[in-house]
Amino acid sequence: MRSWPTAALLSSCLAAALTTPARAERPPPEPAPRPPPGLEAQGPPPAPGLSHRGIALDFEYTIAAARATDVTSYQPIAGALAYAYAARLALEGAVVKRRWFLGFSNQLAAASVPAGTTPGTGGNGVVAGNPEIWARGLWVSRVGLAAGGGLAVVLPLPRKFSPAAAEVVRAVREVRPWDEPHFQDLTLTARPFLDIRHVVGPLTLQLRQGVDVAFHLRTPAEGENRVDLAALASAYAGVEVYAPVTLGLELFEVYQLTEDVSSPSCLAPCDQHRVQFTLTPSVRLAWRHVSPTLSVLLPLSTPLRAEVASYYAARLHLGATVDLP
Repeated sequence: MRSWPTAALLSSCLAAALTTPARAERPPPEPAPRPPPGLEAQGPPPAPGLSHRGIALDFEYTIAAARATDVTSYQPIAGALAYAYAARLALEGAVVKRRWFLGFSNQLAAASVPAGTTPGTGGNGVVAGNPEIWARGLWVSRVGLAAGGGLAVVLPLPRKFSPAAAEVVRAVREVRPWDEPHFQDLTLTARPFLDIRHVVGPLTLQLRQGVDVAFHLRTPAEGENRVDLAALASAYAGVEVYAPVTLGLELFEVYQLTEDVSSPSCLAPCDQHRVQFTLTPSVRLAWRHVSPTLSVLLPLSTPLRAEVASYYAARLHLGATVDLP
């Protein structure tokens, strides 16, 4: 029996193996870069997280009880409380992933105000706010530090307030003084701001500094400036004590730089009622797509313009995010 075909086949396979170059081994793939710590960290409840993904939807509802003062004398109205309500809806989307964002918000306010000594005062009413739009950018480092800023604009709408609506505005802007530009007649308000955030483990620190520049496009009222300036600042600290529970504390300041804040008890020029500090402790439940928050607003100083003697308020905030491909 002849076996030369088998020998020839083995010799040809051996020659092919010797002449074929060895296949180079591929280097192991490099590990994917780790995302910066705290990329999904939540900030103060009224606003979405600085570096959120996709589209952020925020709904905020505030209810407050205040010791109202008379429209003319600014004296507290004995034996009666004013009740104020405000609902705000905000929508913000990422134009460039976690870098550039565009946002829009609007709100609705209502109040029930007791009648004072001035005839024709008091009553109930509902007032819609002026819409606000903004654009902002953000830079995030690998160590958890984020910084950025932007520009918001409150659009000027013609407003004619009835006496009841004017009482609503008077009550709501004391509880939420940072929202005063939303309830002004034909006033264009530019709101540049800067943001800083740092995340260390379960702790989130966030600061915002801004200024409101209000241009009154109508004829200024008596004692009103053509342009008014107001400074705003907030400092927030949040600690994730146990997932998903986060305890937060925010200090908010509003300082009217040029607006007339005089009253019968503090004649112009009056600086006594020019600044307001609000302390806001909060409890948040933070999941991936939904984060409800309950907080309390506590005034640490006399309310601006002394249009109410004092107040206390509670706020419910619901934030949600939607991922985009």
